[in-house]
Amino acid sequence: MDSKPALATLSIPELRVSDVLQSVRHLLYFDTQAMHGTFVALFPEIWGGLSRKEQGDITASMIHILTKEFHADLPQINIFQTLLASVHRCNPPMALPPHVVKWLAKSYQCWYEGLEFLQVAVEIGREDDAAIREANQDALAEVYAELCEDDYYYGLWRRRCLYEETNAALSYEQNGFYHFAQPLYEAAQLKARQSIYPMSEAEYYVWEDHWMLCSEKLMQWDILQDVASGEGNADLALECGWRTLQTWNQENATVTTYLNSVQTPLTPRRVLFKAYHHLYSMACTLREQQQTAAQLVSQGLQPPPPVRLAVDSQSEFTKFVDEANQLTLRKWDALPEGLTMAHVPLLAQFQQVVELREAAVLMGNLAATTRENLNEKAQEAKAIFQHWRDRLPLTEDDIGLWNDLVSWRQHVFHAVNKFYLPLSPEGPSQPATATHIHRGHHESAWIINRFAHVARKHGLLQVCQKFLDDIYRLPNIEISEAFLKLREQARCNYEKQNEWYGGLEVINNTNLMYFSGAQKSEFFAIKGMFLHRLNRHEDANQALGQAVQLDHTVPKSWALWGIYSDDMHHLNPMDFMLAANAVSCYLQAASLYRSSKSRPYLNRTLWLLSMDDQEETVGRAFQEYKGEHVYWYWITFIPQLLMSLSQKEGKYAHFLLLGIAKGYPQAVFFPLRAQREEFLLLKKGHMTGVSESVKTESLQPATNSATSTAPQGGGTDGSVPLIQPPHMMDTNAFSTLGGQKQPWDMADELVTLLKTGHPLLALSMEQLAEQIRERLKPNQEEEVYRMTCQLLTDAIGLCSTPSKEVHTVGAAALYHAQKLLHNVPPGPIRRGPRRDERLAQLTRIYNEVLQHKREARKRNLEFHVLQTVSLNPFIRLIKIDNSYISLMDIYDDHCSRNGFGREEPTLLFQEKLRVFYNARTDDGKGRDTDILKSEYLQVRLDAKNEVEAKYIPRTVLADYMKRIMTDSTSLWLMRKQFTRQIAALNFLTFCMFLNVPPKRVLVSRETGLVGLIDTSFNLRVDSPTPDHTPFRLTPNLQEFITPIGIEGLMTSTMLALSRGLLEPEPLVEKQLWLFIRDDFMMWYKSQGKNPLADMRLGFRKQLAETISAYLKRMSQLSGSAERARAGSAEGVGSLPSVTVVTGIQQAINLATNPQHQAKMPDQTYPWF
Repeated sequence: MDSKPALATLSIPELRVSDVLQSVRHLLYFDTQAMHGTFVALFPEIWGGLSRKEQGDITASMIHILTKEFHADLPQINIFQTLLASVHRCNPPMALPPHVVKWLAKSYQCWYEGLEFLQVAVEIGREDDAAIREANQDALAEVYAELCEDDYYYGLWRRRCLYEETNAALSYEQNGFYHFAQPLYEAAQLKARQSIYPMSEAEYYVWEDHWMLCSEKLMQWDILQDVASGEGNADLALECGWRTLQTWNQENATVTTYLNSVQTPLTPRRVLFKAYHHLYSMACTLREQQQTAAQLVSQGLQPPPPVRLAVDSQSEFTKFVDEANQLTLRKWDALPEGLTMAHVPLLAQFQQVVELREAAVLMGNLAATTRENLNEKAQEAKAIFQHWRDRLPLTEDDIGLWNDLVSWRQHVFHAVNKFYLPLSPEGPSQPATATHIHRGHHESAWIINRFAHVARKHGLLQVCQKFLDDIYRLPNIEISEAFLKLREQARCNYEKQNEWYGGLEVINNTNLMYFSGAQKSEFFAIKGMFLHRLNRHEDANQALGQAVQLDHTVPKSWALWGIYSDDMHHLNPMDFMLAANAVSCYLQAASLYRSSKSRPYLNRTLWLLSMDDQEETVGRAFQEYKGEHVYWYWITFIPQLLMSLSQKEGKYAHFLLLGIAKGYPQAVFFPLRAQREEFLLLKKGHMTGVSESVKTESLQPATNSATSTAPQGGGTDGSVPLIQPPHMMDTNAFSTLGGQKQPWDMADELVTLLKTGHPLLALSMEQLAEQIRERLKPNQEEEVYRMTCQLLTDAIGLCSTPSKEVHTVGAAALYHAQKLLHNVPPGPIRRGPRRDERLAQLTRIYNEVLQHKREARKRNLEFHVLQTVSLNPFIRLIKIDNSYISLMDIYDDHCSRNGFGREEPTLLFQEKLRVFYNARTDDGKGRDTDILKSEYLQVRLDAKNEVEAKYIPRTVLADYMKRIMTDSTSLWLMRKQFTRQIAALNFLTFCMFLNVPPKRVLVSRETGLVGLIDTSFNLRVDSPTPDHTPFRLTPNLQEFITPIGIEGLMTSTMLALSRGLLEPEPLVEKQLWLFIRDDFMMWYKSQGKNPLADMRLGFRKQLAETISAYLKRMSQLSGSAERARAGSAEGVGSLPSVTVVTGIQQAINLATNPQHQAKMPDQTYPWF
């Protein structure tokens, strides 16, 4: 019997691709998404196998298909999206006309497919064909503009412009400095008219359009009115007339002419203009008819029949409003499904439609208002106005949207005044009636104050002052609005150094008798800060003290007095009464705020307590405070409070931790558990040191009795010299000073409180931590793997050092492994004293500051901080999901896909260096060292280039992201967020001297967020950076981010971050001291020094130098020097044509320079 299986005897016919496709095609008809994915994956593969002639034929057919007329009502995933997505993935790329791609993107919701295609076309475009290059750039710029991708738009134009003035003006405008951008556009046009440099037509249009845009942002409507009149621009003239109340009424023929001269196609804004003009005209006509009827009645004549305001569904007004609504909905439907910045102006249009309908109700109310029913009707109108007060744009929204809203509402308030003022009673009237009569003036003052506040937040100080001056033209305003106006004006003056005297004069000349106690208190507090800025410190102290006396419940007054005392203590470090006063004020302000505003003051409180003198002057102020401690906001500083248990402020930290443990036990349990284990190690070292010192004392002769009694507290600083325990914890500072308990004893008290006060909670959390520790305990195989990885890393590191000779066998450094085996520490690798957690705390503080900064909020900027919980000094939990992947994981994925090990590129790089070193060891003797160094750097560059050519191309990261993303929309959004996050990471790397290896960088493949693990800032700011570059921007990062992303998004992000943290005042400076202090404490103890003995000398000086270095680098990225030079220029011709991001560009140039990247250690993978 034949033993072969039955299947082996079957004959399988030859299988062809068409057989599979015929079967799959019928199935794909049932699933549009599957059909889309299949075609997008299959078409590029087929394209790559075609000949050049066949590819040309396919391209012509594709263009014919894409330009056919189709029905506009297509499904969410339509054929154009599928075709563009598949064409984008073709290699070599398919050439499509840019205007066709632009039209498809705008007409059939192929926005992101079109963007991806046009970006590639711009990047790989032929330099010798200027017409095609310009067409691609124009199409891409228009799609950017339609989607309101402003940073990408500015980045594209900054790369393609010819004039230095254009580049500088665009950089200023992109970051909100319109007053610097406008004269630069004028200078560029002046040079173009003089034919000094060649000019492109597209760039000239940019000058004109963006000069007008800057004029609109600066509210220069009178200048734009002249431009509109000279050019006969009806749309612009209508916009300018809308901002002027006097020109917008039913009798003005000019406005009517503008409205009638507007050409098609209609836009929602033009229709809304017509709707309001029609409504206002009807209301005024109705009012005139009512007045005529009243006169006829007074004369005894028969009045005409009453006329009502025609705002029903058949009225012309309603048709205008419905038409505007439909036009806005069509624009909304044409945009991408996900929300973008292009949706924000449309939301403003919808809001105006809603308020226009409410204005119709209001006009009917006004028309029916008489002196007899004024109070009743005014209450109805007040309800509408209250809704309007609650319905405002976001502070970070474009200033143009705010100005549109203010202009629209002022028109309505003007109409209210026109109806209400004639109803003023002739005799004495009730206060309520007087308030109703001036309702329009009151609402105008309210909206102007809010707009001035937003303008100041946007950095438009001239616009702020201009609108505040308009309040003086109102005949009647409320006291509260007068206070807000004066306060806003003072704040505006406070931000400009040359106006400090003017701001102080405004406050001194203000009659405060009409204001409340709280308002007077805030005025005196602001006065004190002006005096403090003007170095009139005694007067400032008196003003701030008077502010607190006027009303002791105003937290702002307490906070400003505390800041003043803190600043004065910084200038006079030995005057601890100033520090004590600052602590008292900070605690009072924190208890009154009871919000996130309390945290900065609590931070400074703990810092000042740690800098107390021997008499505990600051500590007594803390003890004498009888107010409420806001323990909820102390939770943020639990790690610092636990560290403080071992410092001189330990008893105060212990008191606060007891309060936190009573109210919020879960918050303190795990940090206390981890710190307690460190304290137990410290206690063990302390007891060992005491026993050894006792033994030494018994053996020493009597002549050394003075030395032998030092361990009992007879040292010069009252400390006990102890043996260094593990974790580099110095116990010199932990002796009992003045009866203070030991840190481990205070930690035990806290643990006892948790166990007795919350027994079930403490037991369950302890069991949870123990179970996690047991499950995470490594077995023998894992321990061997850990040791092997550490040995291999050390071996590769030594191989990269030319002066050391290491024998390697294959990929494993066996000889070196035997040599290093004795140096491997047993057990888990101990981390530093949670320095990475302090970095996470600092970045959270940065995020809190950035939440109130317009440029950062506009771009949704924040540092992504991974949530962590320390179970003990060795184990911590990090909250991440499955989408997170490290950069080294992507690197390893590429290596495995291409069949080589991750260490082979490094070994190739090191082999090139070893060959050079061996060849130059003998013949290099006596040669110039500089020449050898230059040759060595060139060899490193050549080795890096060879690694990139042979193993790691610059497209590894980009290809990986394109492969895992489901569609072009996900890829675009991911790349945009990734660019901002890399910019934020680079900002931290540069400003805080971080060392960020790729394995410590985690990227979320769903959101694009980038987080760090096991990374800390560098305290030795005077030492050179180990990476030889400001930050990491390797070829693979450059390729995925794209040159436009680097020029547009990265520069603006880093500028917004630096400005947000430093302007108008460096608020983060005072927050840094506490966190840097803890790191310096550990560094001092690791050097065998006692920081307490040197607290106010070298220790504090080094802290100041480190923080100054951080702030100096932040200032370098903020463009402050460039803006200062631009601000001091006189005239348009003398304005320097230097971009505001010059410092950032210089850092980027260094980071992207291949020669500097070649200097990076090979363990940092400079080729990836």
